[in-house]
Amino acid sequence: MSDKKVRVVIGLPSAGLTQVEALNCLWLQAYHLGAYQKEHPEFEFLFCPRGRMFTPMNREVILSFALNAKADYLFMVDDDMLFKPDLFEKLYRHNVDIVAPLAFTR
Repeated sequence: MSDKKVRVVIGLPSAGLTQVEALNCLWLQAYHLGAYQKEHPEFEFLFCPRGRMFTPMNREVILSFALNAKADYLFMVDDDMLFKPDLFEKLYRHNVDIVAPLAFTR
């Protein structure tokens, strides 16, 4: 087994209007990824929440953070998205360079 960790930046661009249901998803995901990292020590999760800025600009800041951290993956969810805590693992299992879940606009 290699000692190199798979670095994953978890980006959260926020316009500051997070609904409590979405916030709950984010907390559950953070808890789940902490437990996942204990079971899979080859992963290193770095969190990069960004707010108080225009959302597209937040995304650019998160991308710069991921590049500077030499991340292998960038997993970004907006602050108004609802999802299950194991979304990262489901997407990671596709073993492709880019993958995205189906998301609907309002």
